[in-house]
Formats: sequence, C-alpha cells, structure tokens
Amino acid sequence: MKKEIHMGEQLQELMYARKMNVSDVATKIGRSELTVRRMLKRKHFQLGMLLRVSRLFDVPLLSNYVQGYDEQLEQERKANQQLKNTTTVLKEQLETAYANTHQAKANAILAEEKYEELQLKFTQLEAEHEQTLKQVQRLQHELELQQNTIIHLREMNDVLTQAVTKTDSVS
Repeated sequence: MKKEIHMGEQLQELMYARKMNVSDVATKIGRSELTVRRMLKRKHFQLGMLLRVSRLFDVPLLSNYVQGYDEQLEQERKANQQLKNTTTVLKEQLETAYANTHQAKANAILAEEKYEELQLKFTQLEAEHEQTLKQVQRLQHELELQQNTIIHLREMNDVLTQAVTKTDSVS
C-alpha cells in the first residue's frame, strides 16, 4: 500500500510550488493565518477545507487523498470475495456433510432392520436345528431298537433252526 498522505505536507508543497505564503492562502480560503498554520501540521483535513484548498490550487487533492484508500478498498473487496467464496465452499461442504449424515442414518436404520430380520431368521433356524437334532436322536433310538430287534430275531431264528434240526434228526 502507498505511504499515507499527510495533507498538511501536501499543502506546504503546493504553497512552495506556487510561491504562496500562509497569509496568501488564509486570504484566498477565507480563514485566519493561525488556521492555515494548524492545517500545515495536520495529517487530515475536513472535507470542506479539503475542497477549498483543492479549488485554490486547482488540484484534485480529494482524489489524491482517497487514492491510497481505493487500493485498500480493492484489497478489502478481494479479501471479502475470498471470504465469500470460502463461505460458499464451506456451505456446500456442510450441505454435503448433512446429506451424508442423513444417508448414513438411513443406512444405519436399514442395517438395524436387516440385523433384526437376520436375528429372527437365526432364531428360527436354531429352533429348526433343535427339532432336527431331536428327530435324529429319536431316529437313532428307533434304529437301535430295530437293530436290537433284528439281533433278537436272529437269535430266535438260530434257536428255532437248532430246534428244527434236532427235531428232524430225531424223526
């Protein structure tokens, strides 16, 4: 940024360039010499006084005065635009995060429902497994009974066969 403008120093330079003294300037702007001497020490002038001096010397002091501020305003405008852009990006990111959060919540609800469904299916399968095990145990028991019956029948068959053989040999 440019060096800050000191209005009193600028007035001093204009007076020197035009070969004017404090009395000349005071008379032409309608102020006292004391006022002009105080102005030479001031960094800034009030707008009315700035316009009087500008007209007296026919120079655009006002534009010189605000030129440095124009640069500062341009920098601030750029900074504000960057902030606006950043805010827009952050807002978009926030909206995306909100949408993702909403979707994640929906997915969590679906996952929970699926879990409950699978839990119920598992419980049903576990009950069916218990019934199947009981049937297998019952069938194993029946098989053992039938095997024992077959063994018993074979033993009886052997006994009968021996009895018939003895009967045939006696007859």
